Amino acid sequence: ADFDRYWASAAAYPAHRILPPPPPGRLEMLPREAAEMHAAPLARCYAEAVGTGIVEKLVAGDLPLEWAKATVMSDDPAKAFGTVSDAALLGPRLATAIGQPKSHLGLVSAYFVPTAAGTRALVAMAATCPDIQVMTNSLRASDQGVVHCGYAPCRKPLLAAGIRLWEMKGNDPNSKVRLHFRKPRAGAPRGTILRSSGSALHAKTFTVDRQRLFIGSFNFDPRSLRLNTEMGMIIDSPVLAGHLQDMFADTVAHIAYEVRLAGHRLEWIERTDAGEIIHRHEPGTGPLQRLVMAALSHLPMKWML
Repeated sequence: ADFDRYWASAAAYPAHRILPPPPPGRLEMLPREAAEMHAAPLARCYAEAVGTGIVEKLVAGDLPLEWAKATVMSDDPAKAFGTVSDAALLGPRLATAIGQPKSHLGLVSAYFVPTAAGTRALVAMAATCPDIQVMTNSLRASDQGVVHCGYAPCRKPLLAAGIRLWEMKGNDPNSKVRLHFRKPRAGAPRGTILRSSGSALHAKTFTVDRQRLFIGSFNFDPRSLRLNTEMGMIIDSPVLAGHLQDMFADTVAHIAYEVRLAGHRLEWIERTDAGEIIHRHEPGTGPLQRLVMAALSHLPMKWML
């Protein structure tokens, strides 16, 4: 039903009405381009996943399944025309689905721009929920640095409320986070569940009280809330929610900086085999980059981030 809504939407156009015909010789170039794409890091990750045989095993019924209630939620495609009421947007409906967490809320969002209203809501939530953790990209890791301008001012009030913030390191140019719903092999090193395959975090998920989880396209930012049409799935499963929560706890300190308040300043804790490294500035950035980000954060553009 969700697919059909978009297929039949007035915002959907036949490709031939938008895309020009391919230039002469374009089709002959496809094999070479396909080979180049296959050699790219992200393509290798996809090939590795396909090579595990998981699809064949799933089709053959050879994989144990966790049966659970799942609810698909999506924005009305009319959102693209600005004709959908605020209450009907995916964001408020997700907030209702989250409810008031009692013990735990874990957010993983590539672009996390809670805005002043969202920050107040999270701070209020932290008054009754003892464990709220958020993971997003660091400035160094983000492929949309300007988004960091909307997130950065929210860090201090969130931390002051007891919310833990983690920022993806992104120091490996060939690493991008990938989530796997599987148990680690016996003897496997820490970090094999939340694996990396590029330099930035792209996951969008949350877990609530080890009872339910959300996986989808929705980032916790104004663009996802107001501009983009988003979708996702809420799964009511203590097994899967608990597994994802444990996976996060087992891995996050190895792939992300923990942001902390040190008086009125921020510091970034990097945990290594040799011990903790404390960064007094945004890790992996220079003074000029930080100055530009600070200047951009004062521009009236947060609603677009």
